Amino acid sequence: MTLEIANRLVEYRKKHNLSQEDVAEKIGVSRQAVSKWERVEASPDTDNLIALAELYGVSLDELVLGKSAVSKPDAETITIKKGNKTVLIQDTEKGHFIHVNDDAEDDEDEDEEHGFRAVADIQLSAGKPGKSPAHRFFQAFPFPVATLIAYLVFGFMNICGGWAYGWLVFLLIPIYYSLVDSIFSKKADDFAFPVAISLVYLWLGFDQGLWHPLWILFLTIPLYYWFCEFIAKLRKKTKEE
Repeated sequence: MTLEIANRLVEYRKKHNLSQEDVAEKIGVSRQAVSKWERVEASPDTDNLIALAELYGVSLDELVLGKSAVSKPDAETITIKKGNKTVLIQDTEKGHFIHVNDDAEDDEDEDEEHGFRAVADIQLSAGKPGKSPAHRFFQAFPFPVATLIAYLVFGFMNICGGWAYGWLVFLLIPIYYSLVDSIFSKKADDFAFPVAISLVYLWLGFDQGLWHPLWILFLTIPLYYWFCEFIAKLRKKTKEE
């Protein structure tokens, strides 16, 4: 990161009457990380650049290039290099796009829509990274149809609760898709944990009559999300330091 960018970070922070601790708390990093950015001892990653721009109410090009940067009517590309990675931030009429170019790789793919080579792109307007082919494959699988077929089989053959509570199989739909998202995003809190707990509770309640004391399973829901948040903050703090 350049000295000019670091100076702008200090300028915007002071303009908003924020301390380094305030900025760190608002974007979820350590104060030491903010201090290193402003002393040009470290560079904020793409997520933190976006968070800083949103915090200060400016665009990415203003934050990275300064107010004097003139946007082109069709597109504006900002290049940030870190190690062997080149991050291209492109602002187009269709939205903001980030293209991460690994200079160490030779098998780059041509991005025909935006006119330059890239190995990955992220549409910031959606706030989530582009999905891999494997991710799209599992999401395209007609799982709801499979659950409907399973329920009809349970009902007509009078197995797994039959018509009475074989309908619980439909709770597998949000569990399946959230599990796929959780695996590929590597974020445990994307998983529909409350639905999974409800399915286990209802099944054991109907089948075994264990309504009590299995209600205690629901106490694990806040613990699960607390643990997910704790791990996420720990990983981010370790990465920043």
